[in-house]
Amino acid sequence: MPGGVVSRDVATGPECSASSRSNGVAEGSGGVYRGPGRSAERTGGGLLIAGSLLVACVTALSYLRDESPAPVDSRPLSLLLCVPAIAIGLYLLLAASSVPRWLLNVIPGFAAAMICAPTAVDERPDALGPVLLTWPVVYSAYMLTVHVAWMTMGAVAVSFAVLAFASHGVDGMVLWVGVTCGLAVVCILVLRLRRQSDRFSAELAALARQDPLTGLLIRGDSAVWEHPITVSIGVASVPADAGDVLGLHCRADQALYLAKQAGRDTVVSASAAVSGRSPPLGPGGAATRA
Repeated sequence: MPGGVVSRDVATGPECSASSRSNGVAEGSGGVYRGPGRSAERTGGGLLIAGSLLVACVTALSYLRDESPAPVDSRPLSLLLCVPAIAIGLYLLLAASSVPRWLLNVIPGFAAAMICAPTAVDERPDALGPVLLTWPVVYSAYMLTVHVAWMTMGAVAVSFAVLAFASHGVDGMVLWVGVTCGLAVVCILVLRLRRQSDRFSAELAALARQDPLTGLLIRGDSAVWEHPITVSIGVASVPADAGDVLGLHCRADQALYLAKQAGRDTVVSASAAVSGRSPPLGPGGAATRA
């Protein structure tokens, strides 16, 4: 069957600049790390509620086992501290508007102080305290800024120092060094994981904004873009319009320029142009303008 060639031109308006929208990562000493959405608020609220329920359950079990309390019983204090922790957690989960940044930055250090307070009162450390102290460290390292992460690490170190020295005196230094160094390693690893995750997310976002075939930016608001894309097409075929490849391309180019002169966004056949049958051709050979 006869061969053919199509010459086409894609015209766009002035090039648009890259979108200035933020990708949701807010670096700095005062901002929340994980941006759009409310992942930082929900994660923090969930951790506060889960930790408070865990402490309440362990404390209630100690009452059921009739464990002999220390000279100063801190179990009522543990239960009392669960109330504001749960209230703050519910506020973070259910807040209708964005939570203030300073509150999110302060919550991890505040949680570390609440974890260590009962032990500082009764001077009886338990295994749950060091485990719970990893929660604010991991949360701040992954969800908040780097500066806030290390400030939280400092608050945890100071709080645990009070806990260790209150329970073991000078001998608590060994416990404090071991736990603090372990938490610092966890903080460093989470920060490195976060950087790798952000780099990977940025690369995926860049690929999603670019057409893989043309390399052009894909605009999310193209429906209201004031510079629409138009396509002009010139069509030529063998043997009706030319007898060789060079002539075929020339005839297709001539038809393309005729399509542009006709107002663009059209299809023009070389045969129709020579015979004087212009208007341009649309799908199916019908005389139309796209």
